[in-house]
Amino acid sequence: MVEISPAAAAPHLDKQEEHADHTVLHPKPRLREKALVKVAPAGMTDDADMIARAERAVEALEPSFAEWMSSAATGLMAALVVFEQSDMGPAALNEMRLAAQNVRGQAKQFRYGVVAQIATGLCDHLQGEALDVPVIVVRRYVEAAASVIRAGISVQSNETALELARQLLVLSSECRARKKQFDEHMAQDDASAAPARSLEAHREL
Repeated sequence: MVEISPAAAAPHLDKQEEHADHTVLHPKPRLREKALVKVAPAGMTDDADMIARAERAVEALEPSFAEWMSSAATGLMAALVVFEQSDMGPAALNEMRLAAQNVRGQAKQFRYGVVAQIATGLCDHLQGEALDVPVIVVRRYVEAAASVIRAGISVQSNETALELARQLLVLSSECRARKKQFDEHMAQDDASAAPARSLEAHREL
């Protein structure tokens, strides 16, 4: 008869003690319990340190902001030239919109507040399938954004840049109002001409 040792019969046991009237079993420590490491949750101090490190990292990159914004402005001006020479259809409008959105996104990220405001107004004109203002208005927005970037104006409180942004808003409002009046006038003309066209068609029959 083959004799099996207690360790082989019960591999989960560390050891067992034999007594006259009982046996004491000692199970092996669970690997999971041995490997378990308790990590204390991050406190407010840790969060503050992380925020401070992030702010220092942004400050270290700040000297490059002007260069990156200048590159974005150059791309926007190039996109405008292509757009003005195109049919200004949906595809061309989309390319122009992407360039404007790029400037808007970078301006917000790099804290060029007035540029972000100007670029937002430009993006509003490029949202539809066709321009809602004459293309010269688009050029005014692009030139204004590029001008503020070249001047290195990043603070939101610069009165000259803010006045430029306000003038663009006024220009947009006036152009939209004139376009609305024109569309309403054309609709009235079409409505007035409809009975005459209907009568003429009836006579031809």
